[in-house]
Amino acid sequence: MRRTARGVVIDFAELSDPGRDPSKQVNEDSSAYAETPLGHLAVLCDGMGGHLSGQDASRAAVHAAVACVASATADSDIHATLRAAVQAAGHAVFALGEGLPGGARPGSTCVAALIHESGLSIAHVGDSRCYLLRDGSITRLTRDHSVVQELVDAGVLTPQAAAQHPDANQITRALGTHREVEVELGGPFSLRSGDALLLCSDGLTDMVTDAELRQLVPASIASGPAVTCQQLIDLANERGGHDNISVQLIEVIEAPQHQHAPLPTRFEAAGATLHAEPALPHGEPPATLPGGATVELPPTVGATQLLEPPDVAPTLADDGVPRTERAPITLVDDEPQRPSLLLRRASGAGRHVVAASGGLALLILLAIIGWWLLGSHTKPPPTPAPEPLLAPGASQKQVLELAPQEGDAGPAARPEPSQHPSATVPAPPDAAAPSDAMAPDATSP
Repeated sequence: MRRTARGVVIDFAELSDPGRDPSKQVNEDSSAYAETPLGHLAVLCDGMGGHLSGQDASRAAVHAAVACVASATADSDIHATLRAAVQAAGHAVFALGEGLPGGARPGSTCVAALIHESGLSIAHVGDSRCYLLRDGSITRLTRDHSVVQELVDAGVLTPQAAAQHPDANQITRALGTHREVEVELGGPFSLRSGDALLLCSDGLTDMVTDAELRQLVPASIASGPAVTCQQLIDLANERGGHDNISVQLIEVIEAPQHQHAPLPTRFEAAGATLHAEPALPHGEPPATLPGGATVELPPTVGATQLLEPPDVAPTLADDGVPRTERAPITLVDDEPQRPSLLLRRASGAGRHVVAASGGLALLILLAIIGWWLLGSHTKPPPTPAPEPLLAPGASQKQVLELAPQEGDAGPAARPEPSQHPSATVPAPPDAAAPSDAMAPDATSP
């Protein structure tokens, strides 16, 4: 279904799937779309906490964010409203953890996109992403708040190595671990007709590369965003589907005319500039869709710049009955705070969020990196009585232990979830209720 708000016409679909892991059949992802006084709003959250805690966290976050933007006036400041919306989501998740035994708290990532007459504005916390696809190029508009992304920024890891790193699922920021959350904002980014926006959880991007997204989305979006969402989720599931998978896809049909709508080449937030990654290599192998079909695009100058799909995500009709619907995209927040380091670890038992002193941890980490780099280029002086402390071939390992800040919440453990029926949570007027794991028969009305 096409939607119009603030002079922008979009086609939208969203889909969520629990994946193939038997221990994660409670879908902890939630998403929603709403037409608001400020424009098209899309929000996607990936909950953490185990059993129903993660699901409750993502639902509460989505409802709070949508309600905040829906209550704004047409002349409200867009970025200030987005920041307030994600902060309200953080307050809602934090409140869920009060009174839980052992200090365990649920948590959630959040990415929110707002499309308006001046372009696209985004706000995010965690590692859920927003991509812009244009003319055969893919641009990541959000920067992961993760341990490996910090190492990429420091030049210690390449983006390719980061994707395969064992700590790839450790995040440094999340909703719910502190009362106040640091929100990163981006934009406004100019949009033009034909652009596509993709919001997704890491259940997609862990299984499907940026290069494959660049091939698959433009090749299938002509059939409609709902079809593309289903294909992306099917592909992630065919490759293992180790986590819940959620995606929102927005196709810009009509946008106000702009003198220039350049493809973003960097992401700036709170004084930090995140440069684009190198251009994707030419002649990439064709991506294989479920069923064996392949898609191969001609070489382009497209680059992946720092900035994923399940069944078409259902929304709720006025009578509370789930339905599948097309709608617009998600935005990211702007000013990152400097709070504590949060680690989300994917494991058989689930993810964990650990609160610690982030600023101090970063300084210690950089000191260790500097020590290692210095030691790798400095020949140690000979010792008068050589007695090797390590056997030949053994390697030293630095272990960084981060102590929680006084007054911070303890780790939010996520035990193995069990199957539970989804509960309907009332949504604000004109807002779509968050999407949960639904049957794969979702289609666009």
